Amino acid sequence: MFKKLWLLVSLILATSMSTGLAFGHWSSVANVNAQITSGDLCFNIVGNPTQLDHGDDWTLVNQSAPLDIANNPLAITDCNIGSTTVTVQHGCLHIVMNNVYPTYANEFSFDLHNCGTVPLVLTNVTFIPENNTQGWHAVTAVTSSSSQYFTLDLNGDGQPDLEVFWAGFIGYTFCPGVTLENSFYIHFLEPVPQHVTLVLDIQINCENCEPTSVT
Repeated sequence: MFKKLWLLVSLILATSMSTGLAFGHWSSVANVNAQITSGDLCFNIVGNPTQLDHGDDWTLVNQSAPLDIANNPLAITDCNIGSTTVTVQHGCLHIVMNNVYPTYANEFSFDLHNCGTVPLVLTNVTFIPENNTQGWHAVTAVTSSSSQYFTLDLNGDGQPDLEVFWAGFIGYTFCPGVTLENSFYIHFLEPVPQHVTLVLDIQINCENCEPTSVT
């Protein structure tokens, strides 16, 4: 009897092993809850932008040379002829320049604030002439970190009417909560049209970026 029982158990074990049956296998699943929040890209112009012309006009030290802040900076004159205002409208700098003339120059400054939660970089700026009279065209000019100096043809005659030097933080990464002062210079050249009030909208373009260094 004992031999028969042993043979039966041996046969069951051999059968289970050959057929792939398993005993004593347990499994369980652990659930993990995760919450992910993406960043917020936000920037704006804070405070009041400024400009130099509050009375006597400005020009260049060497009026016959190109605009060059390091070697040919702005200098005040004894004439009070042109007038300029600068405000913020719809997130853009809005500049109105009255009775300007060749050699007239001005400097503009504004504070750009990172109000988001991610780092951002000022990629470029777009100068948009708004005049639509006397044959003026909707000419735009964009500068970048590799092109801080450019000219604008205001009436499409192929002649540059003003030159711009951007001295702000194009291409510079700034973190959330940081405010940077940007500035640029405008100098009017000989072909500038007469009897026209110049209106410029200046659009600031930023995008999110990855920091380039770790401190």
